Amino acid sequence: MSPRAAAAGGGRPARSADERLLDAFAARAAHALGAGVSITAGYVALLRERAAVELGPQARSALEGVDGGIDRLRVFVDDLLELAALDPTPMHRGPLRADAPARAAAEGLEGPIADARVTVEIGALPDIVADPDLLERMFHHILRGALAAIAAGPGRIEISGVRRSAGARIEIADSGPPLDQHAAAALFEPFSTPRGAGPIAGAGVSMAIARRIADRHGGSVWAHTGRRDGCTIVVLLPERA
Repeated sequence: MSPRAAAAGGGRPARSADERLLDAFAARAAHALGAGVSITAGYVALLRERAAVELGPQARSALEGVDGGIDRLRVFVDDLLELAALDPTPMHRGPLRADAPARAAAEGLEGPIADARVTVEIGALPDIVADPDLLERMFHHILRGALAAIAAGPGRIEISGVRRSAGARIEIADSGPPLDQHAAAALFEPFSTPRGAGPIAGAGVSMAIARRIADRHGGSVWAHTGRRDGCTIVVLLPERA
């Protein structure tokens, strides 16, 4: 178990003052950016509606590029809001098979997975006691990190798990670039450099969100180093926190 989880006696780690300030900043930044994105999107829609004929094909193509930029900003804003809202979000833990939220997360990313030409295989995962919605979000963000790393593909992501005496060990292995120890240590810090780029990388907080969710379950998550042909994210979830 990670030092963060162990320090809390296997339960949820206390948030530091710096982390609370970071959450507050993320929330304020997200609301400010979100307002700007909404205004910009509104003017683009108005321009397209009122002047589509006068604009011509080149200008309409440029507007499509603006739409793409707005979509990227929306992902950025959504990530910041999710990061800031994790602590206040109540947990509803119950028994479930871990492969259910993993499959739901993969289905939610069906488009990006197809675009990246990535094959996702989800094995039989152990029974756990967890919040299914939060666990789906954890898988969502780990899968997004893998997709960003694989980039244009083709690639492969495999999710497997085993039952241990203390709970469940789940591994998400991908065929993206491997990580050295320094990059692996920094990967789960908010706003750290993600493994890849592009819209799916979002605000660079996906792996921080995944860590927060594991923390809230009394577990831990880290990147396994030493692989030459990819990266493996390991999640430990105890039976109860």
